[in-house]
Amino acid sequence: MTELRGAPAAADQGTPDEHRTPADPRTRSETFDGENLGPLFNSFQGDVHIQQAVFGASGPGTASPHQATGRVDDKDIRGALEHFVRPAVFDVAATRLVADQIVVLRGRPGIGRRSSALALLREVTGDALFMLSPQVTLAELSTRDYNAGCGYLLLDRPANQEAGDSDFEWLLVRDRLRAQGAFLVVTGSSARAWDDSGVAQLAWAAPDAERVLRARWSVPWPPDEAESLAEALARIEFVADAVALATRLAAGDSVDSATGHLDSRLAKEVAQWFDTGPDRTSVATLAALAFTTGADERTLESSTAVLLRHLDRHVPEPPVEGSEGAGLAQHRLLYNRNPLIRRVRLPTTFGSRGALVFADPGHHRHVVNQLWTRMGVAFWDALHDCLRDIVALGDFFERSTAFGLAVFASAAVEEVLPLLVEWSRGELGSAGQRAAVYALWFMARDDALSASALQIATAWSKQGNPAQRWVGATAFGGQLGAQYPHDAVNVLWQISTQPHTVTGSVELLFGKLFATLVHNGGDAEFVLAHLRAKLDRFPPLGRRPELRRTAVRCTAAVLSATDATSGRYAFVSFLDHAPDRLLLVARLWADVLLHRPERQSGIRTMRAALESMGRHEGDPRPRAEALGAALSAQLDAAELAALRQDFEAFLDRKGTGIGPIVAALLAALRTNPSDK
Repeated sequence: MTELRGAPAAADQGTPDEHRTPADPRTRSETFDGENLGPLFNSFQGDVHIQQAVFGASGPGTASPHQATGRVDDKDIRGALEHFVRPAVFDVAATRLVADQIVVLRGRPGIGRRSSALALLREVTGDALFMLSPQVTLAELSTRDYNAGCGYLLLDRPANQEAGDSDFEWLLVRDRLRAQGAFLVVTGSSARAWDDSGVAQLAWAAPDAERVLRARWSVPWPPDEAESLAEALARIEFVADAVALATRLAAGDSVDSATGHLDSRLAKEVAQWFDTGPDRTSVATLAALAFTTGADERTLESSTAVLLRHLDRHVPEPPVEGSEGAGLAQHRLLYNRNPLIRRVRLPTTFGSRGALVFADPGHHRHVVNQLWTRMGVAFWDALHDCLRDIVALGDFFERSTAFGLAVFASAAVEEVLPLLVEWSRGELGSAGQRAAVYALWFMARDDALSASALQIATAWSKQGNPAQRWVGATAFGGQLGAQYPHDAVNVLWQISTQPHTVTGSVELLFGKLFATLVHNGGDAEFVLAHLRAKLDRFPPLGRRPELRRTAVRCTAAVLSATDATSGRYAFVSFLDHAPDRLLLVARLWADVLLHRPERQSGIRTMRAALESMGRHEGDPRPRAEALGAALSAQLDAAELAALRQDFEAFLDRKGTGIGPIVAALLAALRTNPSDK
């Protein structure tokens, strides 16, 4: 196999020799389990600036700005509706929502269905709005409880669920909503649309692009550019394109510059390049770049060589008469001459490095679309073999390949899924499993793909072999769980009660999920509340001691979780933003510290967290004292004395002494609750 050398992303990943072709990854002893979760999460969360520079501000590389389940933040609602433009059928949908308390909007992603759903609900209620999991069934919708006066959104119902829908089931959902006084807007991408079942199911379309533009950029159009602007607006298909155009124009870009980034123009540029009939190497280079975006020249050239080798096997190139004795191919001239490729500089540990990316991040998706439209099965077989070879070559390749697959999934998820299934099962070793997790995380960051990623991870978690179940669970511990925390918590709890079915320690993923939610500003409290409910349901002397132990271990993992980038303890950061939840956190700490098998590790974690506060805050002693006071309120006098004694004994054994922060905690623990 052609030698490949790694192209580090956020930081240099070691010497080039560490990235040379490894032995068959299926024979490697390395395992993908709880012992190596740290690098997985660190490399994904820790290189956001790299992802933005390489992958751009659109597509799977961009974090969705909203959580996909749970209560919709008021700020998010205001942002979505600030410049909202009503589509043509909005008033019809609003009328039916008032009458039936449910309406279904059908149309493809990117046309503003979510903002339309929020706007419709705000037409009928000023109360709280909640997002439901796309995996909920009509049967569940017709039996669940709703809060009277509140609004609910169910976005992107999967097509496989819609195929089995019946009019009767929809009527049951409508009747349930009417009985409980709630409102529901559902969106789906199925082309099925009708309005005669008692539940309105409307074909949705994007609002007029010019109205969207004028809502955000109200200045008079330049007379000499009005015609070209009108032509550009006529080609816009997605709301985000019109919004981006308005943003660029408002920032002072010329019309020509601003319209140059429109999806329709980028699609045309890519199609025109392919129409010129580029040679085999040029096509292979662009295909390789789609799965190694951000690589340096050596890495891209070597990756292209691997793809060409597999193409020679799957799609042999007929010999060209007179080609013998030709000079050495000047591969790097291809990069200079290709209008779809540009060079950038990316930061590294030791400064910066050169990298090759698409001229516009939007070109990436259209290159993959053109390849999928034009190339036959043999080409894709060769590409699959190439990806199997390069994914095992280091962290950069795991992530770049995963990102490429996420982009490819927007064109043909059915072509991507077999590879992800193969890798998730461990058939390419731990590298393939990590790449499968990364791919689901990238898909979760694209509103058009997140529901598919949720379905895939759920299926793996519940039905796969132990290795695949662990991969699915790991996906829920990161970006996918941040998008769908309710699904994530339910899946992780189910698997944690069946540890024999996976190859890793699932309780660690509760901690990763909590840390990810805190890092992203998501609903981290939901994780704590879920574990609080489990601890209350399974008391220390109850009938299910094994579930009590599971709940305590998961809680301990949450309290010991740290942020992947700052290293700060996640529960401390959580309390920064939710100081009124100190009692909840203290109750969880009490359950962990009173559970003897977790006592020593709990004390060790608390001491480390307190010392970490000292590195990240000015004077953390008041916070340490507050935590100690809240903790002491959960313990009786005997428990408090025993905990204080064990804490001091632990410090004595370590020989580190009692610092001022720990002393503040211990001082609060000396207060007897009965004296308060």
